[in-house]
Parts: sequence; C-alpha cells; structure tokens
Amino acid sequence: MVVDTGASDVILLGWEEGGAGPAAMGTAVLRTAARESRAEVVKLESVEVGGRMWRGVRAGVVAGRRRGGLLPGRLLGSFYVSNARRYVLLEPRVSWGCASGRE
Repeated sequence: MVVDTGASDVILLGWEEGGAGPAAMGTAVLRTAARESRAEVVKLESVEVGGRMWRGVRAGVVAGRRRGGLLPGRLLGSFYVSNARRYVLLEPRVSWGCASGRE
C-alpha cells in the first residue's frame, strides 16, 4: 500500500474478478495523469496496514496482475516517512472507525 493524499478512497489492485469477496456497490472511474479505468466499489469489512485496522471501509477494486493499492491520507491523522531508514509511521484518525486498540 502507498499513502496517497490525493486518493478519495482505498484502492486495491490485483483483485480477482468473480472471486469470493464483498458484493459490488457500484462502479467508479479512476483517473491518473496517464489513463482512466473503471473499478468496482465495495465495502470492506476491515483493512489492516502496519498493525492498524479500519472497519467498514469503502474501496475501489481493480482486477489484474499488478498487486498493491493506495491508502488515502484522509484516513490518517498524521504520517511520517523516513526514506533514509525505510519506514513509515501511521497515526489513524479515530473518527474513521479505527479498531487498532489505540483510540
């Protein structure tokens, strides 16, 4: 996952089409500087990143071989990136349903 302050919702890449996942709530258009594509919109029971968990998160899911995703900066109260030491510290926003036990 990559923290993206421009993302409106969680985006998951590498979703298996027709797999046993949450039911689609609709579709969305994903736009980047290079291209535009469609994604299914689902409500995930939970999302866990770096030991932090959010519940009831809306996400755009994109089928394909490429794996990864975007974590919107708006889910975080703050975050710190150390390129030199290669780590990221996340502090979730409590109002977004954080269930990490540090509320």
